[in-house]
Amino acid sequence: MFTIPENFTLPEICFELSADLGVSELEATEIRWQKLKNEVLDCYKVKRMDRLEALLTWFYQKQGFGQAQDDYFSLSAIDLSSVMQHKQGHAVPLALLVQALAVELDLRVELLLLPVDVVIAFSEGNTTHYFSPHTGEPLSLHYVHCLIRAEEGNLIPNDHDYFLSASDDELLLRWLADIKAIALIEKSYEICFAVCNLLVDWQGRLPHWVRERALVAQQLGCVTFASTELEALIEDEPEDPLQDLMRFRLYEMKHQHNVYH
Repeated sequence: MFTIPENFTLPEICFELSADLGVSELEATEIRWQKLKNEVLDCYKVKRMDRLEALLTWFYQKQGFGQAQDDYFSLSAIDLSSVMQHKQGHAVPLALLVQALAVELDLRVELLLLPVDVVIAFSEGNTTHYFSPHTGEPLSLHYVHCLIRAEEGNLIPNDHDYFLSASDDELLLRWLADIKAIALIEKSYEICFAVCNLLVDWQGRLPHWVRERALVAQQLGCVTFASTELEALIEDEPEDPLQDLMRFRLYEMKHQHNVYH
């Protein structure tokens, strides 16, 4: 099983994980990535803000990257290799590519992880500029706050932790969580189960990861494994608010048979 190293770099770790999950081929991904890194060097300008604007114009307008329209919640839209090939994708891989390409231009671009979105942030002096990962267009601070309020409620303050730059661990965790969710939507249970294993191995046996892995295992017909996991979770987490649901799932599993893959 693939193990996430203690020290990794983005987006390279995403390339390796996608290949391990069977979503894309590593060699083709690396070729596409090297091509982008070589071409982006033409965007180099003396002033940092001019350099950033040149990067965004090149990425979104000249290269044609942007939001996937018909298949936004699909594995092809979240996989960075597919996004580099088709130039259409989900907010997370688009933002990760912009951030990594900015490094090639000696720019520090930060990413803000909002509840259901990602925002590109760039600081110049005492001013922070915000941009959409879908279009590269500038966003006002008020608009970013509205994105947060839409999920967290109108009383959420403007100085919330969502305005802090996301770490590499947080970005990788969001990307993996999105892959898991999309794989579940597409009923790609093998990929979903593999991501659950990665998360448990990396983050530890947190109740929500163990619970999700067990329920995905049930979908795959691995009833013995799933029931063992849920029984251990019920015993270890007596205060879990989802105890009743887990007990009902265990009752269901008693009438299921294992499927041997």
